[in-house]
Amino acid sequence: MTTMPSQLLNVKNRWLWQQVEVDYPTPESIRGRQVYESLSQKASAIPFTDSPSHQQSLHPNVLAADFHRMTIMFSLLQANRVTAPEEKEALVEFFTQIIYSEPCTLYLGFSQGEAVAAALLTIDDNQWLISDVVMCDNQEFSHSHVFINQVIANHSAQCSVCPERVWLESFGENAYPELM
Repeated sequence: MTTMPSQLLNVKNRWLWQQVEVDYPTPESIRGRQVYESLSQKASAIPFTDSPSHQQSLHPNVLAADFHRMTIMFSLLQANRVTAPEEKEALVEFFTQIIYSEPCTLYLGFSQGEAVAAALLTIDDNQWLISDVVMCDNQEFSHSHVFINQVIANHSAQCSVCPERVWLESFGENAYPELM
């Protein structure tokens, strides 16, 4: 069975919603989920055609988040998607609740020791969705597709099966997020 792009978005969103479905969620994390839901209402998925070659070397500055400090870095970058301070704080609280589990992996890109790029990789039925791509102006990644290709290459090196298709979360005309 082939996963449809809308199904991938649903898998990602269900996973994110579950992160705050705990016995005692903080009011800020619930508010952060509401802010995130409003951001993602216009999202769709488009084929990502600029995939890396199989010979592409791993980028040492693109890492899967594997400890809580990296989740905080991811959260701070995601908060840049909004301008209101209270919404920023709510998004940080929401994303810092993430517990590492399948089917999603958080990725960070670093430049000069600072986290400058973030993306969420969702895998379902051998299809990959790259979403929640956020980048700050930096010297390491000239454009978001450079970072996205590195996320794909780095994750491909860690698994035995390459994806049948890679999708990119899109918000209409803005297929590639702008540098902040």
